[in-house]
Amino acid sequence: MQVTYDDLLSRLVLGCWTVFELFLLIRRKARGKAARSSDRHSLLLIWAAIIGGVIAGRLVAGLIQPSFPRYIERTGLVLVAAGMLVRWHAVRTLGRFFTVNVTFQEGHRLVREGLYRKVRHPAYASLCLAVAGLAITFGNLPSAALLFLPFFGALLHRIRVEEEALLARFGDDYRRYRKETNLLFPGIL
Repeated sequence: MQVTYDDLLSRLVLGCWTVFELFLLIRRKARGKAARSSDRHSLLLIWAAIIGGVIAGRLVAGLIQPSFPRYIERTGLVLVAAGMLVRWHAVRTLGRFFTVNVTFQEGHRLVREGLYRKVRHPAYASLCLAVAGLAITFGNLPSAALLFLPFFGALLHRIRVEEEALLARFGDDYRRYRKETNLLFPGIL
């Protein structure tokens, strides 16, 4: 089996994304151990949706002829890379307050700098970009839907869990912030 340039590029981008997410998982989960988590297994649900969606999407992709033009599939890799960059920026902006589980650190404050001026959850928006990009690389709509739709449902659950925790922690300050910002994407959602 001959490996093409597209295959190598795809493996490189997806490999970098996987390493980045594992790094965040290991590094930030360790920092958040002392704090009580309000996660309610939402992180596990997201990862299960992604892994299950990748497996199901790849299986279906093997059965259905690609219907997306090749340049669309390549655009998917651009979305994955863009998602990684946005996620890196969001994590960096949160600094020590970022954890992969829903917890609050000592001295935790509501962050409104960087992307957080316009969007409450840019790290989750970046995951939407990356997972949508990965879904597009499958080459057809049924395969893409098998990955993206369960992931998005799990992500919405996670956001609801986090929004409840933020409201409990910051009260009226967070209510005002919600009125001033979009959930995931400026001017859209």
